[in-house]
Amino acid sequence: TDGNFPFETRLLAPHQTPGKTTATFRAKATDTGGNSAWSNETILNLSLESTPPTVLAMTPPNSQFLAQCSGFTLTFSQPVTAATLTADTVRLYSDGVDDLIGTDDDPLLPVTILPASDGSGSHRLAASWAASAPLAPGTYRVLVTLGVKDAAGNALAAPFSSVFVVSGGSDSDGDDLADDVEI
Repeated sequence: TDGNFPFETRLLAPHQTPGKTTATFRAKATDTGGNSAWSNETILNLSLESTPPTVLAMTPPNSQFLAQCSGFTLTFSQPVTAATLTADTVRLYSDGVDDLIGTDDDPLLPVTILPASDGSGSHRLAASWAASAPLAPGTYRVLVTLGVKDAAGNALAAPFSSVFVVSGGSDSDGDDLADDVEI
């Protein structure tokens, strides 16, 4: 409905699917006297959705110090195909013998993707991973590669990397910062 000149409207076209490659539109104009008429139908060819997904956030956030941690959660800009969330595309590294993150001696740690809490199956807007045991004190890096894809097959716009530190020890006030670090 548009009551002012120039008369126009905007709408989002549906996404192309295997059984739907076109969309048919027509408009109805009604004047102030109640007279109306329909436009001719217009058939539009639909294109595949081409916006690549991105990682919007990670918990724990980049540069976060934590007393304890046993996993992480990624939130995407659009649902991604769950089958592309694999050990090859989402990786957790710890600092190596040199105590520096991002060097050749960083070991890859095994993590397991957790079932979706919202019941989503083949496509997920957020996903969580758990380590086999609470992470030892140290620096950790999560790397998400271009192998993560959305329903249309668009790869992640850019690799994503985030670093966090697990300090270990007790956290008596529950603020995710170890007591010995707070002092």
